[in-house]
Amino acid sequence: MSHDVGAFDWSPDGQQVIYQTTDGTNDEVYSVVWNALEEPTRLLIGPVEGYYPSWSPDGTRIAFQSLRDEPTHPKDCGNECNSEVYIMDVDGSNVIRITENETPDFNIAWRPMSK
Repeated sequence: MSHDVGAFDWSPDGQQVIYQTTDGTNDEVYSVVWNALEEPTRLLIGPVEGYYPSWSPDGTRIAFQSLRDEPTHPKDCGNECNSEVYIMDVDGSNVIRITENETPDFNIAWRPMSK
């Protein structure tokens, strides 16, 4: 892979890892079974799709930060970008925005009951 790997998180059972990667243009989130034999599964792709993925404690969902609803590309909005928090199923489906406010959201943390 010719991408830079950023944030990552291990699944609660220790069998998979999710990670953020970028090629300098697009930020992508992948999931991979940690046996080095399988190809990673791309969960999100795009110029602003996902940052700092985090497994839920029960291993059924993934939270991440995103600028996907910003009207402009992050390179164009400078310090005015406003990241929000989203959750999705572990296969990348059912993406739901869970925050909506005027300031960027950072440091995603799950409660013990996966809330």
